[in-house]
Amino acid sequence: MKNISKGMYKKPFKIEFGTLLNEFSNNKVDIEAINTYTLGNFNKLSGCNKKMKWVSNIIDPTSKFKDSWFGCYIIFDDENNKGKKYVLKNPDKATNSLTNIKTSSMLSLTELDQKIVTWSSHDGHKGYTMEMHDKSFVFKQKGDIKTFTINDSSDREWLKIDGSFKTTSIIPDLNLTDLRLTKSNRSYAGLPNKNVFNFVDPWHDIIFHGSNICRYFKGKEVNFWANVY
Repeated sequence: MKNISKGMYKKPFKIEFGTLLNEFSNNKVDIEAINTYTLGNFNKLSGCNKKMKWVSNIIDPTSKFKDSWFGCYIIFDDENNKGKKYVLKNPDKATNSLTNIKTSSMLSLTELDQKIVTWSSHDGHKGYTMEMHDKSFVFKQKGDIKTFTINDSSDREWLKIDGSFKTTSIIPDLNLTDLRLTKSNRSYAGLPNKNVFNFVDPWHDIIFHGSNICRYFKGKEVNFWANVY
């Protein structure tokens, strides 16, 4: 990733994403995909409260990067056509047509991603089940979804999708959870200190204002759709 803002991890994380999407969609999403992303790190920016010195920017209520993500979902154009069926309105038509991209599918990746990271923030929460998470998780559209095309610096055309959604912050309740370093988002977000809760409550409501830009790429070995968020 180039031109990553100060205050975010410079080296992006990368995870195999298809299995997670399948699990958290209750087997409704079956694609081959990876997710590469970055988020607010521990390098504090001007304007942040001094008491947040050891709090990562993604869970710092005084940081502009609180609950913010930047990355790219890579959906592979696999030989079983799972990617085509998921991404395209008509899998039999052109894979590189922007008008053939299903907006709902692109947005569902963001929704499922947020469902995954909020579940991770409940690590060690005794009695909290996936069934409870399915019922309590919120990702509600606020206002209209806007779609249009843009061109990048190489004059390649992308489909751009803008929208706002009400959802839940990943800031956990430390009295209810026991976030493990390698089994939760503690591995990159750390833990909130007591000063965080002078500003916000655990798992409080937030409004996501985000953009996705999507297009098809033909690679040397594999073809794929990129959904940058």
